[in-house]
Amino acid sequence: TLRLLGDLPLNWRRALMLHELERIPVGDVADVLQVEATTAQLWIESANRYLEARLADAGFELAGGRPLDGIRLAEQ
Repeated sequence: TLRLLGDLPLNWRRALMLHELERIPVGDVADVLQVEATTAQLWIESANRYLEARLADAGFELAGGRPLDGIRLAEQ
């Protein structure tokens, strides 16, 4: 999954990582990226759909979650 992140468009990757890994709410992601909340949400959804499709192409099946479920950044 992590290797696939590099294939994402930069805006999708930034939005996804802020929201899914850092657990930042969509509205705050939008503020950080200086876009509307609807745009940030679209980028996150698009990134998740892309990752799901690529994982399915590789023979992986998601067990009802999102591609990055279970992956968190280490506490520092």
